[in-house]
Amino acid sequence: MAGFISNLDPSNFGATLADFETDTAPRSTIIGHANCVGWHEPEPYLGSAAITTTVVGSDTRIDTLEDLAGSGESLDGTTTRRPYLIADGLNGLSIARFKGDDTEATSGNRSQLDPSLTFDMTAAHSMVFVAKMTDTTSTGVLGGKFSNTTTRSYVDVPAGGGSIRYRFGATEITGTIGTDWFIGINAYDGSQYIKMYVDGTRSTDVDAAAAGGTASGAAFKIGSLSNGSQFADMDVAAIGLFDVDLFNSSYATLLAAIKSYCASAYAVNAS
Repeated sequence: MAGFISNLDPSNFGATLADFETDTAPRSTIIGHANCVGWHEPEPYLGSAAITTTVVGSDTRIDTLEDLAGSGESLDGTTTRRPYLIADGLNGLSIARFKGDDTEATSGNRSQLDPSLTFDMTAAHSMVFVAKMTDTTSTGVLGGKFSNTTTRSYVDVPAGGGSIRYRFGATEITGTIGTDWFIGINAYDGSQYIKMYVDGTRSTDVDAAAAGGTASGAAFKIGSLSNGSQFADMDVAAIGLFDVDLFNSSYATLLAAIKSYCASAYAVNAS
């Protein structure tokens, strides 16, 4: 990273810079795993070539968040719907700020990112978010796919806050969040059950097959539904996409690495 100078103080989040660079560190386990479809973090130090930005007035907008796992895939923002890059947003690390409120809607700048990859949500998959909702006046979508109320697989926070939902087909699973940063891990096993882990607590698995409905083949979005509604006011520090059910025992090491890394880097409750 010649020419890049970081003011990052690793002691802010209980780690050393070497923890992000060694092959045995949890982060290396995550981004080096074959089933990591995408791992995205807005902090330039953690992958200086993996983020492109544009300065617009006093704001820095995120154009693209490349996959740090090296797939070459990205999360892309449109000209008028790019989130903001906020330096030192959490434990000395940069974050992405999504805006979906009425003021932003009026100016046409609601925020959204679109993955360039084809993410098959009809098969087993998992979504990881380290996020904070900054306004819960209306329902805000963290990410996923949506065609209709029976063909969907997405994560949202209902109006009023306090809970997070993973909505799959005709059913949903919920967990409790506060007003601060949280980690949410949501999964579908590919045949029957949807699963959720939030801030150290695993919800009871829900039988999605019995409830009916299917995963969606619509466009994947971060920050809104696929149809461009329910934009979220939220800050996001990390987004992880996986083409497996992370709660399957076969991926216990990967799941442990995700929890360990997020707890260390972002100080979320991932026990």
